[in-house]
Order: sequence, then C-alpha cells, then structure tokens
Amino acid sequence: MSRGGKREGAGRPSTITPLLEFQILEDCRRLAWLKRLDQAGRIAERAAGVTWQEEDEENPGQTVNPVHLVPKNERRKVSHYGLSEPNAKIPNDLSEEARYAIGIIRENKRKMEGKPQLYSMPTLPALYRGREAIIRQVAKERGVSRRIVRSIWEANPAV
Repeated sequence: MSRGGKREGAGRPSTITPLLEFQILEDCRRLAWLKRLDQAGRIAERAAGVTWQEEDEENPGQTVNPVHLVPKNERRKVSHYGLSEPNAKIPNDLSEEARYAIGIIRENKRKMEGKPQLYSMPTLPALYRGREAIIRQVAKERGVSRRIVRSIWEANPAV
C-alpha cells in the first residue's frame, strides 16, 4: 500500500509488508463480523420482548433509562411525549410500558429543570463507534497506528 504522490509508486514507500496488510484486513473482517453477529443477537432479544428488572434481581441499584425498557418501535413516541411534548395527552394506542416510561421521563424532567439533560442522544452513531473500537483494537494488537489500519480498511470496500 503506497502512500502519497499523484503518480503510481510516487511518495514514501510503505512501512508495512503485504503479509501484515493482509493480516490487518483479516482481523478487521473478523471483528466486524463478530460485531454484526452481536448486534443481530441484541436485535433478536429486543424483538422477543421487553425485560423488566425487579429490585431483587442482579443489579438493584442500577439506573436504567426508561426509553430502553420500551419496544424499539415505540421509542420515538416515548421520547416525543416525554421530552418534546411533556404536557400533551398520551395517546391510547401506546403500550403500558411506554406509558410508564413517559411518566418516569416527565417526572424526572420536572425534578431536573435547568440541569443537564438526562436522556440525550449519543454524539456518534453506534456503527461508527463500533468501527473505531475495531480499528483501535487491531492497531494495538498489530503494533501499528490507527491511521494505517483505517487506510487499509477503507482501501478495501468489501469489509
């Protein structure tokens, strides 16, 4: 993998061997496949139903975002009626879990008036964070910079 220059072969020569480049690409493929497999498993678990944590279960003191307790297809409505329109009437077609989550959000919003937002969206998309974690892990394992791993991964669009 050559670096720099407009012509073929121009610029500084590559510091990694073709074998190391192949190994880095295979590591990226393997870890991306594992990430997709994990994501598919979580999607299947969510589709199976909502899991409620009681007080006597594993994590009694853990704070759970109420939006995550609701089925994925109702989360947008929960955020809308809980944060954007806190005084609007809750529609009758929402599930009991969604109504419960809206109530918790509204109650917390009143308590936290003027303080930082509790239920903010992450700044980076989940896939980007996963990709960056893979790049970081491969770079650490192979002893190369993250920039080299990223350029190898981007040069091969099949990954």
